[in-house]
Amino acid sequence: MIEPTSDKEFLYHISDRIFKQRVMSNDPLFNQIEGVCQRLKDIADTLPGSNHPAPLSAFEIEVKKAAEKAVLNMISKGDWLNADYNSRFRVPKEWIQKCWESIDKDKLQEHFARRVEEELANRMVNHMATEIATDVKHILSDKERRESLRALARNHMEAIMGSKQKEEK
Repeated sequence: MIEPTSDKEFLYHISDRIFKQRVMSNDPLFNQIEGVCQRLKDIADTLPGSNHPAPLSAFEIEVKKAAEKAVLNMISKGDWLNADYNSRFRVPKEWIQKCWESIDKDKLQEHFARRVEEELANRMVNHMATEIATDVKHILSDKERRESLRALARNHMEAIMGSKQKEEK
């Protein structure tokens, strides 16, 4: 890769790298990043072009690489889109206290108890189903047992089906 030799080329280079990286990663903030890339190109257009660029020293090349890496990291982490928490809407403490006092705590406790009971029942049923499935798999893993169960089911199939038909009549 050819290193950029002027600030103008460097800004174009960074813009292209950011744009290509975002396109490849399918970033949901693509439109905003595209705007950042366009702004970098606009800034580069305001810089004077150089027909005879001075060669960059090894130090300048390393600084440009570090700056490019820092910009790419900042954009990939989303640090350039930070919310200002100091300017957020503040809810008055008195209003929150009134809301808290207006809550029917008995009703809330009753609702909470029902929810916990449902959650516990669901977890117990799921745990039991898992245990039963594991036991059935263990039992049926032996070929002889599996064949015995099939033979038993075949022998009693008519009795089971016959009793079912008698119930329907």
